[in-house]
Amino acid sequence: MKTIEQLKQEVAATKLPQETKDLFYKVLDTADISTLSEKDQLRYESDLKNYMDTMSCIEFATIKGREEGLAEGHEKGLAEGKSSATIEIAKSMKAEGMTIAMISRFTGLSAEEIETL
Repeated sequence: MKTIEQLKQEVAATKLPQETKDLFYKVLDTADISTLSEKDQLRYESDLKNYMDTMSCIEFATIKGREEGLAEGHEKGLAEGKSSATIEIAKSMKAEGMTIAMISRFTGLSAEEIETL
């Protein structure tokens, strides 16, 4: 079983708000696990395990969310970059006097989109 100091170090290492950490510290300061009955010690250990499992799930979800957000942002950025490049190419083609039909065929832009450039 972990000591009170080890538990405090684990709480300190979490990303919990400081007021939540302070609450845990207070509980740990007033709790003396060795004086608990065997039944209460088992309950305490079960509650502690549930807490640690919950914190692990939160950390995993945070990491997973960041990864998904970065991937989504990357894809969106690439699409916007391609769209921007296509528009610039179409503008250049239009400036060179190419027909709207030809510009549309090469860029995939609609005639309406090309006319507004």
